[in-house]
Amino acid sequence: MRILIVDDESSARVMLERKLDIYSEIIESIKHADSVKSALEVLSENEFDLIFLDIKMPDGTGFDLLEQMEERQVVVAFTTAHDEFALKAFEFAAIGYLLKPVDSVKLENVMQMARQMKQNRNPQYKLLVESYKEKKIRKLVIPNAEGFLIAEIGDIMYVKSDVNYSEFYFRDSKRKLISSKTLKEYSQILESEGFFRIHQSYLINMTYAREYKKAYNEVVLTDGTQLPVARQKKALFLSYFV
Repeated sequence: MRILIVDDESSARVMLERKLDIYSEIIESIKHADSVKSALEVLSENEFDLIFLDIKMPDGTGFDLLEQMEERQVVVAFTTAHDEFALKAFEFAAIGYLLKPVDSVKLENVMQMARQMKQNRNPQYKLLVESYKEKKIRKLVIPNAEGFLIAEIGDIMYVKSDVNYSEFYFRDSKRKLISSKTLKEYSQILESEGFFRIHQSYLINMTYAREYKKAYNEVVLTDGTQLPVARQKKALFLSYFV
């Protein structure tokens, strides 16, 4: 495995390389870069299987590097110490990241991923670049059995729990998508984007809440769908409309 570590802090590069020592049997080479410019120079002359990419550097960001990097088969693992917006963007793009200092268990997960697959600079990376530039989350990558779907957040009406899976329902009412993530995971991601978990089995986009039926303790969505509101959620749910 050929690895590139891109980070402007020499101590961070050295520390990560030391942590990679335990994978020496499968690592063919490790190269370093300390900026977007130097990383592009190294990439122009070498092929890599895995890139550890810092977000903030003196001459730009890891996202700038992705924009300028030519198409290639490579796994990218982002590393960061603080960028809160980037962490949120990673969640919506369904791409992993490593917080500094790098945790050995999470590093192992990245190495397993790198061993199992190579991936193109796919729409997930484009979504990351778009979100980071605009500082606005507009889309969500939804992993499923066939790969993944990039959905406009505004098109999602509600999400239903299906044990360890989640069913997505969209405003066109013709699409239903089953995702491999749980409703709890999607609640943590989407509740800051105008969604509300009305029940242990339902997470709704409040934009589509049309009516509340007190007698049945149900919310009616704009397409006529009726969903139950849990008793313990009722007061908070109704507070949105006061």
